Amino acid sequence: MDEQTRARRVDNLIPWRVDVAHRWSHEALMLRAEQRRRAGLPNGEEMDARLDRWLAELERDGTVVDYDLARGFVYVARRPEIDTDLIHATGD
Repeated sequence: MDEQTRARRVDNLIPWRVDVAHRWSHEALMLRAEQRRRAGLPNGEEMDARLDRWLAELERDGTVVDYDLARGFVYVARRPEIDTDLIHATGD
């Protein structure tokens, strides 16, 4: 396994089994772009600008991303001290 593949797996922001219909949704694209950014991989100027706007919206709205197989990606309220990243912490 090469270094880039390892880096992507270390910071998996899409831990769910995602239906084919949802794989190219805006939320999936943004989560993958953030994974690339965290791994030190390039996104391109336009994608970085889109990502920055999306991250600011999540912060402003106090939301994180969750996934439901039937509905797709959804925004849910961030739970203080539980949802410490961009996605809804599982295991509750």
